[in-house]
Amino acid sequence: MKCAIILTMFLVTGFSISEQKVDIAKVFSDAERQTQLMLQSIPSAKKGNPDLVSPRTLENGELKLVASRDWTSGFFPGQLWFLYEFTGKDEWKQQARNFTANLEKEKTNAGTHDMGFKVYSSFGNGYRLTHDPSYRDIIIQSAKTLTTRFRPVIGCIRSWAHHREESDYAVLIQKMMN
Repeated sequence: MKCAIILTMFLVTGFSISEQKVDIAKVFSDAERQTQLMLQSIPSAKKGNPDLVSPRTLENGELKLVASRDWTSGFFPGQLWFLYEFTGKDEWKQQARNFTANLEKEKTNAGTHDMGFKVYSSFGNGYRLTHDPSYRDIIIQSAKTLTTRFRPVIGCIRSWAHHREESDYAVLIQKMMN
């Protein structure tokens, strides 16, 4: 599991591991096995809660899932798209499509500043690899929704509407990604 998470971090951040002597095929093979185990664990991790859609972490050996509104919800579908991209296996493409579909409702969630993490990791990679026009439409709607958090006077996208005692207009550096 840790290897899959580390691999995802490398792929998401664009960190170059090609300069090191790494057997990329082995890394992806390990990631495939670990992701298969994770997929097998998802039904029991849901515990009957249909709102839980994406794996986030392991706590005490137990897989923890998050709802689509969680800022990390797009990372697992993104990982599945990367597995599909590297292996070309239809099973990863189908899993990526399934987990990506779970996040569609986020395209109109104006209560979050993490649209890029959720939508671009999932639908963005899906569009990049399949050119599915419905993915493009979801990305565009998500961007329009995110713009409702922009304030021209400040010149930034609001991060949170809470913690006003600390700042009237909190902005995180990661907003540049969004």
